[in-house]
Amino acid sequence: MDSSSADFGFVLAVSHVTFIDELARHMAGHGFDAYTTRHGPVLRVLHEEPLSLADLASLMQISAPGMHKLVSAMADQDYLDRLPSPTDRRKRLIRASARGRAALVEARSFHADFEADLVAALGADEVSSARRVLAHVADRGSHLVPPRLRLAAGGL
Repeated sequence: MDSSSADFGFVLAVSHVTFIDELARHMAGHGFDAYTTRHGPVLRVLHEEPLSLADLASLMQISAPGMHKLVSAMADQDYLDRLPSPTDRRKRLIRASARGRAALVEARSFHADFEADLVAALGADEVSSARRVLAHVADRGSHLVPPRLRLAAGGL
Protein backbone atom coordinates (compact mmCIF):
# COMPACT_ATOMS: atom_id res chain seq x y z
CA MET A 1 0.00 0.00 0.00
CA ASP A 2 1.47 3.38 -0.93
CA SER A 3 1.01 6.35 1.38
CA SER A 4 -1.41 8.13 -0.96
CA SER A 5 -4.00 5.35 -0.59
CA ALA A 6 -3.62 4.88 3.18
CA ASP A 7 -5.78 6.78 5.63
CA PHE A 8 -4.08 10.01 6.73
CA GLY A 9 -4.31 9.09 10.41
CA PHE A 10 -2.73 5.70 9.76
CA VAL A 11 0.21 7.28 7.91
CA LEU A 12 0.55 9.83 10.71
CA ALA A 13 0.48 7.12 13.41
CA VAL A 14 3.03 4.89 11.66
CA SER A 15 5.26 7.89 11.04
CA HIS A 16 5.07 8.83 14.72
CA VAL A 17 6.00 5.31 15.86
CA THR A 18 8.90 5.24 13.40
CA PHE A 19 10.18 8.61 14.61
CA ILE A 20 9.91 7.62 18.28
CA ASP A 21 11.69 4.30 17.64
CA GLU A 22 14.55 6.05 15.84
CA LEU A 23 14.77 8.65 18.63
CA ALA A 24 14.91 5.95 21.32
CA ARG A 25 17.65 4.04 19.50
CA HIS A 26 19.59 7.25 18.91
CA MET A 27 19.34 8.29 22.55
CA ALA A 28 20.40 4.83 23.79
CA GLY A 29 23.33 4.91 21.36
CA HIS A 30 24.44 8.22 22.88
CA GLY A 31 24.34 6.99 26.47
CA PHE A 32 20.79 8.04 27.35
CA ASP A 33 19.36 4.62 28.05
CA ALA A 34 15.81 4.37 29.33
CA TYR A 35 14.95 7.69 27.63
CA THR A 36 11.27 7.54 26.70
CA THR A 37 8.65 9.74 25.10
CA ARG A 38 7.63 10.81 28.62
CA HIS A 39 11.08 12.20 29.40
CA GLY A 40 11.19 14.83 26.67
CA PRO A 41 8.15 16.89 27.66
CA VAL A 42 9.16 16.85 31.35
CA LEU A 43 12.70 17.97 30.51
CA ARG A 44 11.37 20.68 28.20
CA VAL A 45 9.16 22.10 30.94
CA LEU A 46 11.85 21.85 33.64
CA HIS A 47 14.45 23.39 31.33
CA GLU A 48 12.86 26.76 32.05
CA GLU A 49 12.81 26.54 35.86
CA PRO A 50 12.64 24.10 38.77
CA LEU A 51 9.10 23.29 39.84
CA SER A 52 7.37 21.55 42.70
CA LEU A 53 5.88 18.14 42.01
CA ALA A 54 2.37 19.61 42.29
CA ASP A 55 3.15 22.42 39.85
CA LEU A 56 4.79 20.04 37.39
CA ALA A 57 1.86 17.62 37.61
CA SER A 58 -0.58 20.47 37.00
CA LEU A 59 1.34 21.81 34.00
CA MET A 60 1.67 18.34 32.50
CA GLN A 61 -1.95 17.43 33.32
CA ILE A 62 -0.87 14.28 35.12
CA SER A 63 -2.09 13.19 38.54
CA ALA A 64 0.29 13.87 41.42
CA PRO A 65 0.81 10.13 42.02
CA GLY A 66 1.49 9.57 38.31
CA MET A 67 3.93 12.47 38.23
CA HIS A 68 5.61 11.22 41.41
CA LYS A 69 6.17 7.84 39.76
CA LEU A 70 7.61 9.44 36.60
CA VAL A 71 9.80 11.90 38.54
CA SER A 72 11.10 9.10 40.77
CA ALA A 73 12.03 6.99 37.75
CA MET A 74 13.70 9.93 36.00
CA ALA A 75 15.58 10.87 39.18
CA ASP A 76 16.74 7.25 39.59
CA GLN A 77 18.02 7.41 36.00
CA ASP A 78 19.81 10.71 36.83
CA TYR A 79 17.67 12.82 34.48
CA LEU A 80 16.24 14.93 37.32
CA ASP A 81 17.45 16.42 40.61
CA ARG A 82 15.34 17.07 43.68
CA LEU A 83 16.23 20.20 45.65
CA PRO A 84 14.94 21.83 48.83
CA SER A 85 12.66 24.77 48.15
CA PRO A 86 14.21 28.07 49.23
CA THR A 87 10.82 29.34 50.39
CA ASP A 88 9.14 26.29 51.95
CA ARG A 89 11.06 23.66 53.91
CA ARG A 90 8.25 21.15 53.35
CA LYS A 91 8.54 21.33 49.56
CA ARG A 92 11.13 19.95 47.21
CA LEU A 93 11.74 21.36 43.77
CA ILE A 94 12.47 19.26 40.72
CA ARG A 95 14.87 20.36 38.02
CA ALA A 96 16.59 18.83 35.03
CA SER A 97 19.96 17.42 36.09
CA ALA A 98 23.11 17.91 34.05
CA ARG A 99 22.37 14.53 32.43
CA GLY A 100 18.77 15.60 31.79
CA ARG A 101 19.89 18.85 30.16
CA ALA A 102 22.41 16.92 28.04
CA ALA A 103 19.67 14.46 27.03
CA LEU A 104 17.47 17.36 25.93
CA VAL A 105 20.31 18.79 23.85
CA GLU A 106 20.88 15.38 22.26
CA ALA A 107 17.17 14.87 21.56
CA ARG A 108 16.96 18.30 19.94
CA SER A 109 20.02 17.46 17.85
CA PHE A 110 18.31 14.26 16.71
CA HIS A 111 15.19 16.25 15.79
CA ALA A 112 17.25 18.68 13.70
CA ASP A 113 19.18 15.87 12.00
CA PHE A 114 15.97 13.96 11.28
CA GLU A 115 14.48 17.02 9.61
CA ALA A 116 17.71 17.68 7.69
CA ASP A 117 17.61 14.10 6.38
CA LEU A 118 14.05 14.69 5.21
CA VAL A 119 15.12 17.90 3.47
CA ALA A 120 17.95 16.04 1.75
CA ALA A 121 15.59 13.29 0.60
CA LEU A 122 12.50 15.32 -0.29
CA GLY A 123 13.52 18.97 -0.57
CA ALA A 124 13.01 21.96 1.68
CA ASP A 125 9.61 22.88 0.19
CA GLU A 126 8.13 19.43 0.84
CA VAL A 127 9.39 19.38 4.43
CA SER A 128 8.17 22.93 5.02
CA SER A 129 4.72 21.90 3.72
CA ALA A 130 4.69 18.84 5.97
CA ARG A 131 5.66 21.00 8.95
CA ARG A 132 2.77 23.40 8.19
CA VAL A 133 0.32 20.49 7.98
CA LEU A 134 1.54 19.02 11.27
CA ALA A 135 1.46 22.45 12.96
CA HIS A 136 -2.10 22.90 11.76
CA VAL A 137 -3.08 19.54 13.26
CA ALA A 138 -1.28 20.42 16.52
CA ASP A 139 -3.03 23.81 16.64
CA ARG A 140 -6.38 22.05 17.00
CA GLY A 141 -5.41 21.83 20.67
CA SER A 142 -6.37 18.41 21.95
CA HIS A 143 -7.23 18.36 25.64
CA LEU A 144 -4.85 15.38 25.88
CA VAL A 145 -1.87 17.66 25.24
CA PRO A 146 -1.05 20.01 28.12
CA PRO A 147 -1.45 23.68 27.12
CA ARG A 148 2.20 24.40 27.99
CA LEU A 149 3.29 21.82 25.43
CA ARG A 150 0.74 22.94 22.84
CA LEU A 151 2.14 26.46 23.01
CA ALA A 152 5.68 25.12 22.76
CA ALA A 153 5.06 22.83 19.78
CA GLY A 154 6.10 25.50 17.33
CA GLY A 155 9.40 26.44 18.92
CA LEU A 156 10.79 23.71 21.16
